[in-house]
Amino acid sequence: GYLTDTYKYCEYLKNTYAITYICWDYGLPKIDSGGVNVKYIARSGNKITRFLKFLKSLKNEIRNSSHELVFIKYFLGVSLIKISNRKIIYNIDIRTNSIRNNQFSRYIYDFIMIYESSLFANISIVSRSLAQSLQLKKWHVLPLGGERFARGDKSFDHIHLLYVGTLHMRNILEAVKGFHKYLCEQPPNNRTDLFFTIIGDAPGNELKEIKTYISKNKLEDFIETLGYVQHNDLYK
Repeated sequence: GYLTDTYKYCEYLKNTYAITYICWDYGLPKIDSGGVNVKYIARSGNKITRFLKFLKSLKNEIRNSSHELVFIKYFLGVSLIKISNRKIIYNIDIRTNSIRNNQFSRYIYDFIMIYESSLFANISIVSRSLAQSLQLKKWHVLPLGGERFARGDKSFDHIHLLYVGTLHMRNILEAVKGFHKYLCEQPPNNRTDLFFTIIGDAPGNELKEIKTYISKNKLEDFIETLGYVQHNDLYK
């Protein structure tokens, strides 16, 4: 449930297919919607140890079970799974290209992703534009797994901005600064109609930096940060 796409895919398909979902255990509250066999892998050890542990868990699951399809969200080194288990039908799913700050690092990541993906017969991707920017030769679009929350007609008498998603590498602090600048340009009597809600978190210090900026500039009446909110609670 912490990656909405795959969470919703499981929710849509669990009554038709037997689904086993393998993922990291980040120590966060578990989301149990029933009907899906979730297997957690502890994130102990350094990066290399964790990577090898993850590969071993995937290989064992594939080798010891009779899955008709292995659907894998892309990660660096995913081709090692196919090398050790060639007879299985795979689908590699690409949700994003690299969003790292360093241009050379982005290029290397995307290059490896393109090469590894080319080794698989089935590639799903979030959008046509991303597939074209990566110059993939074979792919099919698999959209986001979200749903429509808005109901009825919209009123634009007030400006209430809402961001929902990860804060990692998204420069949301810049959006907060932009909102602050716009707020300062408005007459005091117009500011009561402006508000910004931020929902999400990140493994780094992004949320802390945003909260610090809000506190330093006394923006608590105009900006709120709710941290991570489970998908099923977003309606509230």
